[in-house]
Amino acid sequence: MARHARNRPGPSLYQRVAALRRHFVLADTRSSLAAIAELDLSLIQGLALLLLDDLGSLGVGELQDQIGRSQAATSHLVEQLERRGFVHRRTDAADGRRRLVELTTPGRRMLGEIEATRRSAVEATFARVPAEVSDRFGEALAEVLSYLDEGSAG
Repeated sequence: MARHARNRPGPSLYQRVAALRRHFVLADTRSSLAAIAELDLSLIQGLALLLLDDLGSLGVGELQDQIGRSQAATSHLVEQLERRGFVHRRTDAADGRRRLVELTTPGRRMLGEIEATRRSAVEATFARVPAEVSDRFGEALAEVLSYLDEGSAG
């Protein structure tokens, strides 16, 4: 029986990546949700702020498309975030009819705090891995990412 088990193929690359993702997604999600809750933000508010941080200034319609809410709900969301000082609206210099939503300095600072919490959670997850394994993994991951980034640039 043991001999047969030895001939069985190991987990596929997909299965290994999925297992790794589960470890990090759980740590990242838990820490993100805790940080968002601590700041008294709803999930949709947190999502909107993360999108603005990632994508830069967006029109209300673009933000609406990204978060999948109605125009009225998105406008209300922006108003809530604006009242809290996390975003502001400005007129688009290229199209004076268009209003853009962008993060404020306090909004960026708050997202920096969330990112620090997320980073700590991922580091804590990886702290269980011996340093030499972590170093090898980091090198292999950097190499894989270079190929993936190269493929997405073209």
